[in-house]
This record gives sequence, C-alpha cells and structure tokens, in this order.
Amino acid sequence: VQYDSIYSLVDALFDHEVTTIAFPENNHEELYEAANDENQYSALNTFANITDEYIYYTDRDASSITPSDPVANIMSDPFTVLISGNDSYGTIDTVSRSDVNMLVTVNPRTAQILMISIPRDTYVTVSCEKNSRACEAVDGSTDKLTHTGIYGVGTTESTIEDFLGVPINYYVRVNFSSLINLVDAVGGVDIDVPEGQEVERFYANGEEGVHAGVNHLDGDRALAFARERHAYVDGDNQRVKNQAMVMKALIRKCMSPSMFINYPKVAKAVSTAIDTNMSARELKSLVTLEIARRPDWNIQNYAIAGESSFEYCATLNTTASASIAVPSMVEYAKSLIADVRAGETIEISPEAITPSVDLTQDQTQTEQDNAYNEPLVTDPYGYGQDYVDPGYDPYQQPAQDYGYTDPNVQYDAWGNLIDPSASPFIGYDEWGNPIYGG
Repeated sequence: VQYDSIYSLVDALFDHEVTTIAFPENNHEELYEAANDENQYSALNTFANITDEYIYYTDRDASSITPSDPVANIMSDPFTVLISGNDSYGTIDTVSRSDVNMLVTVNPRTAQILMISIPRDTYVTVSCEKNSRACEAVDGSTDKLTHTGIYGVGTTESTIEDFLGVPINYYVRVNFSSLINLVDAVGGVDIDVPEGQEVERFYANGEEGVHAGVNHLDGDRALAFARERHAYVDGDNQRVKNQAMVMKALIRKCMSPSMFINYPKVAKAVSTAIDTNMSARELKSLVTLEIARRPDWNIQNYAIAGESSFEYCATLNTTASASIAVPSMVEYAKSLIADVRAGETIEISPEAITPSVDLTQDQTQTEQDNAYNEPLVTDPYGYGQDYVDPGYDPYQQPAQDYGYTDPNVQYDAWGNLIDPSASPFIGYDEWGNPIYGG
C-alpha cells in the first residue's frame, strides 16, 4: 500500500490499517521534527516493534570530527568530557539540537567524578573556535545552548568552554536511541525518586511514570524520565537533574560486576549508538583502570538553574523562550570543576543546590521541543511588543492574517489559529488538531 507521506504511513500503523511499515531511517528525524508532547511520533520506538532493519555504512567525513585535547595519561591525569545528547532518534550522525549538555570531570588519582548539568535553553554567547567553518554566521552572537548542536558538537564544546572557563578534553555524543540501547544493554538502571517528584505517566511517550523511592527503569522509561519537564513545577531545571540521575545510575551500572555479564550487549550498543573523539587506546585504558584498581568512585552531580526569559536567538533570527543562568550557580560550578581537577575531595553544598531566586515563573508553560515551533515573539502586523503570533515560522513567512482584529477569531489549546474562513469548526482530533466539517 502506498502512502503520500511518512506521517500518513505511521498513522496507518497506529490506526491498525496495516501491521507493518518500512521507511528509510532518515525519515525518523522528520517524524521527530513534527512531534510534540501531545502526538505519537516521538514515541514510535515505544509503541511499535522493529522487526527488521538494514544498515549501510559510508566513510565518515573527516572534517566533521572535532579533534580531542587529550591528557598525557588518562589513567592518572584529570580530564573533562562533554556529554552531548541530540534530540533525535536513529543514527548518531544526525546533526541536531543538543538537548542534554553535561560536563563530566574525572580525576582518576582521587576517584572523583563530577557531573555538571546545564539546561538546554541556557542563554549563551556562541563560540565557533572548534568548528569555525560550520557556524561562522553566528560566531559571537547570543543564542540558546541547544541551538549550538545544529552547527556540530564542536560548537557546543567551545561555547561551554567559554561559558564555564574550563578546558574540555573529549566529547561523547548520544541521542534518544543511544540511551534506550545502552540502558537496555546493562539490564536497566535503578533511580531513587525523592518524595514529591513522582510522576503517574510521562508526557514524552505515554510510558508508565515513577513512584517515590527506587524505580527500575528500562531504556524507554529511562529516556522518558530524562526528558520529562511538564510534570514538574521547576520544568527544565528539574529535567537536567533527572538527566544527571540517569547518567549516575548508568555509570554505576557500568562499574558493577554485572557489566562483565552484559559486556557483549554493551559493546554492541556502544559501537553503533555513540560518537566520541576518545581514541580506542584511551577507552581501553579506562576499562583497564576500572578492572585493575576498582576505584571507590565518589560521584557528585550539580545542576545549574536558570530564570525564564525571552531573548533574541541568532539561529532563529527572532526572540524565543530562553533561560538566564543564575550567576552564583555558574561560579559554584566553576569552583567544583577546579577542585576536582586540583585533586580535592568534593561534597556538594546543600545551600548551593537551591539558589535564593524564584525559578518557577513561566517554567511550566507548554513549549514545543522543536526549533521550528518554539513559542516566538514577533509582531508582523504591528499589534505591540507583547503580541505573540502562534503561527509564525522563522524559516518561512508569517502566518496569513485571517483578521486578528476580528473578535470571532479563536485559538485552540495549542495556540493554533482556527481559520474563520474555513468550513465550520467542529472539534479536535485525538492529538489536539482542529477538525472542520462540511
């Protein structure tokens, strides 16, 4: 059966019109671009089973690789790794927004591991020092951190280096599929959820949520937990904390005796789902370090929070919802990294975790996980600086003016303009799209 688009093809699968579909993997990214928290496309891996796949390999473009800044001896010298998480499924070579931005600083001599999480919407100055060819047009401009991933991981890396004033030695790049595959390969992870942070069902993919206490999560639920923000008052600030919890649990699982039992599955998941500029020799040395010394790692994590704001974003060439990092938290993160690299034993101060500012304002607003559909402030028709045009697309033209001064004009719950010139509006479909009747 032929379908006119990838969307109608997937709809047919979920509507049980067909039992099996086949499509090129690059369409998976297209599906995700059209997805939001209300429709089903981002959860295709959850709602369907992959019965067969054919993978074709091509030589990698050497210019796409950001060289590492290696330490002399990775088994003894402190080093910092950028964990960059793309907001895409499928192959890891897809260039996409960087939704997870985490610095992991390791000191092998003192067995210290520090994870610093930075919210995806943090407002930063873009640096193209490590990827000048790709992002020359936005070099030195201001934007959200997540948009730097569009220009390559090197841009994200050099931007964070300038933001925190710390050298980054290596990067590890993952995506949604990477996390699912890795967590499943190690047999799942255990997450200890504090009281008050339980979630009945995840918005991201409809998966069963988490209860207070210890939860054993498979790959799909671990991804949903790491992506969840709508269920929390602190929104994206809580999401980066969840991401750190998943990463810490994954690190501990990889250091447990069960790792040796699951090694073949983990090796396969790593070989196809992770992109890194660490050399094979350095990776082997890290495994040797763990086996030979069995360090008693002190793993600490800290999340920089931010305050909601609307700021100009160079990538979009307009204003968008952003997050202004709390200066005191940025400085504290810098000091923690410096202490670990200097060989100090660290313990995160409880007073530093909760800053003395209100971070809840506007954090719970529903915002698309999609640069093409971000809630953008613009004023194409001259209605004043506070006017928000929900139909504006920075990559196309402003939405048609159906008569914004007409008192009969209405918007649906998702900000879509209900066209008064169309057939009579009769309701919504199950994904919240307006339905017009004859």
